[in-house]
Amino acid sequence: MFRGIKKVILSTMIWAITPIKSFKRPKSRLGDVLNLEERRVLVKHMLKKILLSQKKSKLFKEYMVVTEDKDVVKYVKNLGFNSLLQKKPGLNQGITEASLKAKKSGAKTILILHGDIPRTDASILKSVTKKHKTLIKEFKKGITISPDSMGEGTNCMICTPPDII
Repeated sequence: MFRGIKKVILSTMIWAITPIKSFKRPKSRLGDVLNLEERRVLVKHMLKKILLSQKKSKLFKEYMVVTEDKDVVKYVKNLGFNSLLQKKPGLNQGITEASLKAKKSGAKTILILHGDIPRTDASILKSVTKKHKTLIKEFKKGITISPDSMGEGTNCMICTPPDII
């Protein structure tokens, strides 16, 4: 009778924050194999896929793309998602601004997932979120980090509370 209540309560506290730099010079490392317009199309496709995967997962109360680029804001709005235009430049600055906004708006947890990560789907989001919830049950606060496949960067990070770092 009460099975769904816990899931609903947890999902009302999590915000998905998706930082993305810009559509102006995306994925410059791919410049040898894709021209600028092809890279823009690729990044837009990846961003859209990530946002739709977040929505499909039904894990999040809110979705916020954070960026320095007004073109990204417009694109995200056309997809039906919220955005935050950064006040100051820099990826970490954008994440900080979005995290503070989420916390002020009542978020207890944030998931940070970069907007240009390939191969992200709802099942991956559910898996990493489930692991984080296990951590939080024991310690009441914490950070879950999901590294990239080479172990050189962070693809996803979940923070409870949003301003833990």
